[in-house]
Amino acid sequence: TEVSSFDTDGTAYDVWVEGNLAYIADGQDGLRIIDISDPEEPEEVGSLDTDGSASGVALQGDFAYIADGQGGLVIVNISNPAEPEAMGIFSPNQCLFNDVVIAGDLAYVADLFQGMRIIDISDPERPEQISIYDTPDLPQGLFIAGDYAYIADRRSGLQIVDISNPEEPDGIGSFDTDGEANAVRVHDGFAYVADK
Repeated sequence: TEVSSFDTDGTAYDVWVEGNLAYIADGQDGLRIIDISDPEEPEEVGSLDTDGSASGVALQGDFAYIADGQGGLVIVNISNPAEPEAMGIFSPNQCLFNDVVIAGDLAYVADLFQGMRIIDISDPERPEQISIYDTPDLPQGLFIAGDYAYIADRRSGLQIVDISNPEEPDGIGSFDTDGEANAVRVHDGFAYVADK
């Protein structure tokens, strides 16, 4: 049963909930931060208009990491949700960042044009790429579990990459789904793939 809704100005592609706040990747409108402490009356408390089109968001500590389409990876200080502040940007030429997952000091980004990029985020103001893994097709989404990255790679289905050495990611397996793999989550030894 739907309790309520909040109509963002852009196109909401992804959401991350932390405590009483929902962080929304809202397409051309960037990052929107919504107070959901009262689920019947969600209310926006802050926003940040990014240069690209925000399609993925992940949180770690006081930072939100935005997969911002052609705007690259945007790192946002959210210690004050009412005034989110961009801290660092990694925006290479010819990129289209769709999804982002954070694991420790590394950001794993699905780049539609290049594959999976692995970016050092230990200094939020100066993110640096350390490697790239070129997938067979167009990576839409990814998930990290232990030493492995699971990539939803559209027409080439599920790609599994060994990331135990982040400087040299190594493809070790794949499963060709019937449709186009768009998202993946891994739990208890199973990979669940959204396959349109």
